[in-house]
Amino acid sequence: MKMLALSLMISSLLYSSCDVEHMVPVSEEMREKAYEISFQYIGMPYVWGGSSHYSDTGGGVDCSGLVIEIYDEVAEYFSVRLPFEDATASAMANQYTIPLLKPESGDLIFMGEDGVVSHVALCHAVTDDVLVFLDAYSVSGEVGIRSYSFDDPKIISFGRMLVISD
Repeated sequence: MKMLALSLMISSLLYSSCDVEHMVPVSEEMREKAYEISFQYIGMPYVWGGSSHYSDTGGGVDCSGLVIEIYDEVAEYFSVRLPFEDATASAMANQYTIPLLKPESGDLIFMGEDGVVSHVALCHAVTDDVLVFLDAYSVSGEVGIRSYSFDDPKIISFGRMLVISD
């Protein structure tokens, strides 16, 4: 199932955007910066559809809003830009990342049920067979660090964020 999803993601990436020729995967330094920035969001409230910066008072983020805010700051820091202004977890998985077999810190983890992506998280670490990640989770009501087994059925795929380098 994961290989089928991987093939579909590669195909959709090849045909998805007119900016494809300018989109490049984030560098190791960008992923490290995303990881570093992510800690500032811990404890921020979960708000469906939210996309507040960590310095906003009274704001909140959902899962995709969290990833977008983190990578928006990374893009600004490295003078690149994201290929979107807003995106769902599914769109990130299918259009704005390159597929990976195993994530590293700063990569994205896509989750859901029955092969349908409905949640995205930022990878913090992979230890043995455990994925440690940061996400905005509606059940806890806030941004926090969680972990799943690498082979948990909720895990659908992994991706490295794409940016536009002019």
